[in-house]
Amino acid sequence: MTLNNLEHALSEINPMVCYNSRIKMLNRMMSNMYDKALKPYGLTGNQFTLLLFIGKTKSTNQKMIADMLMINFSTVSRDLNKLDIANWVIVNKGIDARNTKISLSPKGLTLLATVLPVWKKTNSEVQVLFGDKISEGIDHMINTLRNSK
Repeated sequence: MTLNNLEHALSEINPMVCYNSRIKMLNRMMSNMYDKALKPYGLTGNQFTLLLFIGKTKSTNQKMIADMLMINFSTVSRDLNKLDIANWVIVNKGIDARNTKISLSPKGLTLLATVLPVWKKTNSEVQVLFGDKISEGIDHMINTLRNSK
């Protein structure tokens, strides 16, 4: 493509029709809502998601977290490290990340019990804001992409 053709092509494109841009914008806006609600407890939305997943599974490993939540492995490592430093998780090192068992510490269980009502309130506010059709649409998009691999 020549520079002339590129300029013409760019003049016809609205970045706001790009799915990637819109989904990333939505992600930032949604993350800000949850982060704001969880900040008084020293958590981000991503960290809460990890705590919740670990709490539900009782014991897991980093690979399972990354696979189930579709989070980049290095992001899981970074957030788990913060949870470990705060003594919210117990990390029983294995020979590698797949064999390392992660569970909630007593402090992590207490935090999760404290923060869960805050998350539920925020999640309910989002549900009211968007309604069932948007929620179903999000589920449809996730399932479509997950099954298209």
